[in-house]
Amino acid sequence: MAILMVVGLLGCTTHSSSEPQPATAPPIADSLDPKVVAKLAYLDSLRTLDSCGFLDPAALEQITRPAYIGAAGEFDSCTADFGGEVGPKRIAKVEFDMGMIGQTGFGTPVEVGGTTIRVADSGGEFCSAHLRFDDQQTVAIRVFTAPARATRGPMP
Repeated sequence: MAILMVVGLLGCTTHSSSEPQPATAPPIADSLDPKVVAKLAYLDSLRTLDSCGFLDPAALEQITRPAYIGAAGEFDSCTADFGGEVGPKRIAKVEFDMGMIGQTGFGTPVEVGGTTIRVADSGGEFCSAHLRFDDQQTVAIRVFTAPARATRGPMP
């Protein structure tokens, strides 16, 4: 009886000579608008940039040796932090940032070696210089001052 059950069960199974194949889906790019595909390719090309490579170590050393230089988990920015205020301008940190082109006419245009850089002062908190990287991105260098210290008069 047991032999009949085994033979019966074996007769109900089928064997395939090839391995199971996963269902194939078209590449994701085939289902996207061509403008989106182009934008994704462009953004992929930006990932190869080293944002900290845009901060000049020799220029930073003219302020003082930074306590920290790093991207802090971001691929489009880098910070050089001095660990406190430095010098008469109380510089606390310098940041490099890359971003989409914003409003036109921002800042004051200044020609440097035939290139237009737009500079702006944010009322003493920081100043910035913006430069067009390509037709879609700008780069900015911002120099931040330490927060103003509160001054107190004598206690009554």
